[in-house]
Amino acid sequence: MSDATASAPDRRAAGLDDGATDATEWTPDELEVITGAVRQVPSIDGTRPWTLEFHSGDGERTRAVSLLERVDAPGQPGQPGVPGRDRLVRCGAALQNLRLATRILGWVPETVLRPGPAGELARVTVRRRRSPTESELSRYSAIFVRADGWSSGRNAVSATTRERLVESSGTDGVRLRPVRDDEVPVLASVLERDTAPGASAARTSPRTEALLVAETPDDGPVDHLRAGVAVQNAWLTATAAGFTCAVITNPLRLPEVRSGLVEGLNLPGFPQAVLRLGTPKD
Repeated sequence: MSDATASAPDRRAAGLDDGATDATEWTPDELEVITGAVRQVPSIDGTRPWTLEFHSGDGERTRAVSLLERVDAPGQPGQPGVPGRDRLVRCGAALQNLRLATRILGWVPETVLRPGPAGELARVTVRRRRSPTESELSRYSAIFVRADGWSSGRNAVSATTRERLVESSGTDGVRLRPVRDDEVPVLASVLERDTAPGASAARTSPRTEALLVAETPDDGPVDHLRAGVAVQNAWLTATAAGFTCAVITNPLRLPEVRSGLVEGLNLPGFPQAVLRLGTPKD
């Protein structure tokens, strides 16, 4: 991110760019901040299954950003590769970064989820201004943090931290369900199927981590998007607090893994992702 881009949120939050309140066009700085934040969401199997479309100048002094599902992304009808659920969970993570970027710019985002055949998954509209909170500032900074490696220390993640993560999801229709120590064996097969970087370190001492399952009451496109938003928000909260995080979705592509989690953890809903939290290497 360029120096000019990095300074834009600070100017907006401080109220120094008052003209932006009445303008109906996105400024170049705003476009760069939003696209830069969304770009930090990791790809899935080498593909980013979303694209952004900016709307402005409609005469109502509002601006909007549409998050659209790419029609050429693997897993679309007629396309091999990533299942739709995985794509939408990742698109939900992109949506959370998008919303957080608008907050850093001093806007209050109004979000409507609208997954359907038209390809638009969500639209974020901004009309009002409000300075970002300290929590939003720290989570925005966490977007650009990538920790390397895991600590082997025991019980490094406190119950208080787990509770704070559960509360941080802040997404209707999603529950972040902590996994108790006696339930860790239920997740062993899930971790063994994970191919994400750093997974082997996590498998060696699962009790040194906090494990949370993102669960939704139904299993439709809106649920998948909401799960992505909640997991990304928890990931950013944990990263801002100095922890190392990983999100596991690959193993849940297998029906037997998801059904095993539902039965083994007595889940009333549908597991969409597992959040793994630990402490980084010194």
